[in-house]
Amino acid sequence: MNEETRTLNAFLTAVMQLQEPLPVKVMQELHEIEQDLPASIYKLYALTEQFAPLHDAYVAALQSQPSEGERLKAGSTATLPVSSNDLDQLLVQLRYQITLLQASQEEDQEISDEMQLRTKSSPVQHLIQELGWTREQAAAIRYRLAAFREDWEAPGMEIYDDL
Repeated sequence: MNEETRTLNAFLTAVMQLQEPLPVKVMQELHEIEQDLPASIYKLYALTEQFAPLHDAYVAALQSQPSEGERLKAGSTATLPVSSNDLDQLLVQLRYQITLLQASQEEDQEISDEMQLRTKSSPVQHLIQELGWTREQAAAIRYRLAAFREDWEAPGMEIYDDL
């Protein structure tokens, strides 16, 4: 496995493990990196250093990948060549993850804008304040629950609203 493949694998793993949204600045830089892929793969590590949860997950993902030496030590005399197709597949996955992150960020911004339009007496705002959550904590929870949105909004699910 070459360095580009290791980097992309680790970065994808890290992004998928995040429990909170990426900061706006990190998303902007990720979008810039995406524009110049694969030549800009080397910039991903520096990007992870700007957001501690991403960096921690990235380093852990890198460390969990066997190095070339470990594979040789384990008795495998042949190394697996990395085809351009493997790299292309990882790049497609990375671009897909970036698209998902951008969509989530745009949706969060829309919700933030909507919340700002509501008055201070909004029941949702009171609930968040009563829980003692910050706006960032509420956004992180929303990010984690986003995977369930399609199910919540499916036709017929409103019968559970009164439970």
